[in-house]
Amino acid sequence: MQHVVRQHITRERVIGQQTKPNRLQLRIVLAALLVLLSTPIWSFAQEPFTYLWTDENIEAAAFGALSWLDLDGDGDQDLVLLAGSDVLGPAVTRIVENKGISILQRDDGRRMALLRTEDIGGLEPSSPLWLSRVDWTDYDRDGRLDAVVSGTDDLTAPFTPALRLYRNDRGDGVAFSEITPSVAAVHGDVEWGDVDNDGDDDLLVIGTTADGSAKTSLFRNEGGSLVEMTTTLPDIGFGSAAWSDVDNDGILDVALCGVTTAGSYVLGVFRNEGGGSFSVVFNGTGGTYCTIDWGDYDGDGYDDLLAMGTRAAPMEMAPFTTVYRNSDGARFDDAGFDLIGLAAGEARFLDLGSDGFLDIIIAGGSNQALRRSLLTVYSGNGTGFRRVGNLPGIFPAALSLGDIDRDGDLDIAAIGLGQDQQASTTVYLNGSLLVNTEPSAPTELAATVDGGSALLTWQGASDETTPDASLTYNLRIGTESRGNDVMSVPVSIDGRPILSSRGNVVHNTSWRIDGLSNGTYFWSVQAVDNSLATSPFSSEATFQVTASSGGKPVGNDGSPGIETLALAAFPNPFGHSSASISFSLPEAGLVDLAVYDVIGRRVARPVSGWRGPGKHVAAWHGVDAAGNQLASGLYIVRLAFEGQDRTETIVIRR
Repeated sequence: MQHVVRQHITRERVIGQQTKPNRLQLRIVLAALLVLLSTPIWSFAQEPFTYLWTDENIEAAAFGALSWLDLDGDGDQDLVLLAGSDVLGPAVTRIVENKGISILQRDDGRRMALLRTEDIGGLEPSSPLWLSRVDWTDYDRDGRLDAVVSGTDDLTAPFTPALRLYRNDRGDGVAFSEITPSVAAVHGDVEWGDVDNDGDDDLLVIGTTADGSAKTSLFRNEGGSLVEMTTTLPDIGFGSAAWSDVDNDGILDVALCGVTTAGSYVLGVFRNEGGGSFSVVFNGTGGTYCTIDWGDYDGDGYDDLLAMGTRAAPMEMAPFTTVYRNSDGARFDDAGFDLIGLAAGEARFLDLGSDGFLDIIIAGGSNQALRRSLLTVYSGNGTGFRRVGNLPGIFPAALSLGDIDRDGDLDIAAIGLGQDQQASTTVYLNGSLLVNTEPSAPTELAATVDGGSALLTWQGASDETTPDASLTYNLRIGTESRGNDVMSVPVSIDGRPILSSRGNVVHNTSWRIDGLSNGTYFWSVQAVDNSLATSPFSSEATFQVTASSGGKPVGNDGSPGIETLALAAFPNPFGHSSASISFSLPEAGLVDLAVYDVIGRRVARPVSGWRGPGKHVAAWHGVDAAGNQLASGLYIVRLAFEGQDRTETIVIRR
């Protein structure tokens, strides 16, 4: 009995709030949304301070998600839409290739931009989802970005939840396979983050299940397979989650905002204690239809929290937008900024003006029962925010920001319902005349190895505009030069990350990587500024693991004690997931790892080139050299190394 009481008290401390909506208030919230969809949506607009409306031929979309990223790796950011085509129309999933942008002078003297695009497909083969959320990462560490999408196939109630994992098979932006993970589908948010410091991203899923219950689930990534962990995080729906290292201790923490099944609002920051256990750092008053984002607005090196959503009020909804200042990772306080409250949209911390300071862009429905919609920009100066411009409003709203013209500043894409209640996809070009210079590359890379773990450190970068403490960092680790098979940062032909985002190790200038096998590792680091512009990667460094309990025994000379060539494949047989082909080398040399069919034709070559001593792992997705799926059947994997060879049979079972 004492144990049960203690659990109850702990749960109340985590999710108990000063204001808890009753069922009537929640009905008012939902009714207001329905009223909005049948009421004209008005927005007020003024000339934005730097943004140009862009003429483009992109399919209109709403009730979903969109992303700027360089899917085909050509150096230009492309647009991915995962949404509905109109209020009750079918869902769309489109990949729109960026073919270049031009600035035009109109007859009235005003400037506009022209974006040339080409529709190159979608995330097939499955049917698209709407009411969707998406997050991207290289979950199988093959150097290509994959996507996880939550949403629904249904155009009418009951809106059965669906969750899909799309594996990028070829890297050209048009070849994806759908993986069916053992993940319970919800209507809600999906967020990748390396919760256990082993180099691969794990998956956090929050939202409502098919029966309407709130659910929070954390799945550990084990070689591309997602395994559910037991966690102390509260179950929430109608909200969002975001990873950051709030105390800069080298371990990712998480913020959650939403509402419980019982109707209690949640806004919390939870410190990662390891093994799925999280402790409460901050417990505030959350809301529903909530979105959150992290950013260091005051330049002290600690991420602050931006939250936007709505709460039920006696006669109408009460939207809010609030910034919480992080004091050394131990305390979060309302910064007291006067920001307009919006709901059913998105709020982002980013440097839009290329002056080094974080600004705020928010979009969604405003107050008075959400009868207006806004897309508003607040300019930051390191101590506060000033509202500087409005763009035509949309509701519900989704935003994505990226540098589509490669001039160093962030451009905007937005989807939602416009004033005419029709779906809208709009692109705005950032016309700022300020030049954003990229950060310097990190230097002085060093590694300290202890068993199967390595602590990696580097000298932080500098930047002419972004405060040095606010820079974030991308860490890349592989078992070959410029490899991504341990900790991945996929890049395009110009060396920039394919996905514009903050660094994967946040503000840290040291990071621990665990679970390493014996072998030689190559690593490098790059800096990311507040406009998401990146430095070149640092000069590559190496370190060796020789005493890992998960690897081969250590030789007398301190080198990896691998005596013979070894080859293995797992899982075997495999189907729609990838197979991990591992091989161990007694010394450095030239490797040729190839796959042959039963009549001796080579159908794939996962590895070809120089490799160091130790254990190596290559992912093979059961595709040929052109990225085409191979038929079910028996295949032979052959490892050739310095006049020796090993073979292993592997079975594809579709």
